Amino acid sequence: MGSQTATSSERLRTYWMPTMERYFIDLMLDQMHRGNRVGHTFTKQAWADMLVLFSAKFGSPHDKDLLKNRYSTLWKQYTMMSRICLNKVDFLGMIVNK
Repeated sequence: MGSQTATSSERLRTYWMPTMERYFIDLMLDQMHRGNRVGHTFTKQAWADMLVLFSAKFGSPHDKDLLKNRYSTLWKQYTMMSRICLNKVDFLGMIVNK
C-alpha cells in the first residue's frame, strides 16, 4: 500500500497518503512524550520502534531512511509555516527583514 515499482533495478518509491503521514506524526508524538527525542531527532531505539509499528500498519517495504526523510520534509514544512505565521517570510518564501 502506497509503494510502486517501476523496474526491479530501481528503488521503491513511496507515495505518502494522508493516513500514513498522520500515523507517522502520531508515532513521533508518542516517542517524544516517552522522552525518546534528543534535540531535533529521535534515539536509535525510537526510530526502530516507529519503523516496526509503521511497517506493521502499512506493510513492507519501509526502512528507517524513509521515515527519516519524511521527518526532514515535515520539519522543513513546519519551519517554513512558522516563519510565514510570524511574518518573517513573504508569500514567495523570501526572508523579510523586519
